[in-house]
Amino acid sequence: MAKKTLGFIVRSLPYKTEASRLALTHAIASQSVEIYLEDGDTVEPVVCFIGDGVLNCLKNQEAIKHYGDTS
Repeated sequence: MAKKTLGFIVRSLPYKTEASRLALTHAIASQSVEIYLEDGDTVEPVVCFIGDGVLNCLKNQEAIKHYGDTS
């Protein structure tokens, strides 16, 4: 029984690009790769927010006020 750990680093703003959304989507979807694993193996996604990526964790951002974009 082995545990596969997948790391996802989010370092871009939640707007203007979809890179941060793709990282989160891939982290969630990594749970479905179990069909490719040996019996008893598991997958553990780890998501790390750094730099501007931390803004993905804030609710009710006022991006239009600060950046001129909707969040």
